[in-house]
Amino acid sequence: MAIPKTGTPRLLTGLETGRRHRLVIRDAGTPIESFSFSFEGRGGTLLCLAYGPWYQTWTLDPPHPGAKWCRCKEREA
Repeated sequence: MAIPKTGTPRLLTGLETGRRHRLVIRDAGTPIESFSFSFEGRGGTLLCLAYGPWYQTWTLDPPHPGAKWCRCKEREA
């Protein structure tokens, strides 16, 4: 799944929810950041990956559709 830094946050789909995963973020093919996560450890079976340009960091959290700051849709079209 490719997510440009300035792009729309994306819902992670198609991953096993019962195990740990390693997420590697690449820029032009070069790894720039990576971390391990589990859906349980992040608080849900739906997780939204987004880039925060102000702090220049990535976030991986459950979507919060009612919150003003959340731009990740709970369901992909």
